[in-house]
Amino acid sequence: EEANIEMNIDKVLHSIGTATKAEADDLKEINGIGPAYEERLNEVGIYTYEQISKLKAADRDELSGIDGMTREKIETEEWVKQAKALLKDKK
Repeated sequence: EEANIEMNIDKVLHSIGTATKAEADDLKEINGIGPAYEERLNEVGIYTYEQISKLKAADRDELSGIDGMTREKIETEEWVKQAKALLKDKK
């Protein structure tokens, strides 16, 4: 089970790109991401608005492997849309 999640995360990172902790954005700026989710996302290698802005449907499905995170939650709370807006503000 554990290995399965690892593998899928590789697929997600391949799709959205990788980032390092040094480049991390404050993901809590995204409505729906609190400290716990931010920590989980960081643990799997997701640190930036840019990465979240690129999440495709398949990636959102993979992320639903993370406790309490669901594709529906990500879509209802519009993480991708919010990430794109935050990205614009940053530049």
